Amino acid sequence: MIKVLITHPYGNSHDQIRQTPQEKGIWGNCQFFINESIESCDFWFILDNLPNECSTFSNNLPVFITIETPSIRPNINDRFLAQFEKVISYGRDLNHPCVIDTISPSTWLIGEYTKPHKIYDDFVSPIPQSNKNKLISVVSSNKSFTHGHRKRLKFVKILRNHFGENIDVYGRGINSFPDKWDVTVPYKYHVSLENSSCRNYPNIVRRYIYRIQMNRLQNTLVRQAH
Repeated sequence: MIKVLITHPYGNSHDQIRQTPQEKGIWGNCQFFINESIESCDFWFILDNLPNECSTFSNNLPVFITIETPSIRPNINDRFLAQFEKVISYGRDLNHPCVIDTISPSTWLIGEYTKPHKIYDDFVSPIPQSNKNKLISVVSSNKSFTHGHRKRLKFVKILRNHFGENIDVYGRGINSFPDKWDVTVPYKYHVSLENSSCRNYPNIVRRYIYRIQMNRLQNTLVRQAH
């Protein structure tokens, strides 16, 4: 069994484990460990940044993967990047000898807070279209500190004016909701909005994958200071 360690600073390891069959952390011949202290691993990936404490392996140089967009986290210093064998990123010009410029992986958010929570096995059979008794939903927080945030809010206002009572708007500071499942599954259409656009930006793909999931179609290092 190939042992894969994933380290990230976001605390909850369950988000990634529930994306594997029966929440066992195993996919094919790979076993995944999330933010765990293990004696050895075959591959080590670090997402976005390091927690205050993490494992070290003399025989493994980790691979660094950026998740946040350049507009949210614009600077990654060279000393931090030098610790890694490879860097997987998008939309950035990084000073590293081995940068793979491609779509970065994203954690599922849908189904995290439903009761019971949704796991990989819940996304196998399709939801009957008869269960979708509402027309359109859109999710947008009231954040406005970037240009993209402000454009997003302006577009949501246009949607509201056009569709009226046929569209439901959700989001932090506007209309809170327990889980993305609750504001997407009952709807025939969902409008996906982003606040950034750059080369190989992955999150529009993530939003599309949510829609596929909801219809159940098949698919000691130096911590960088913020």
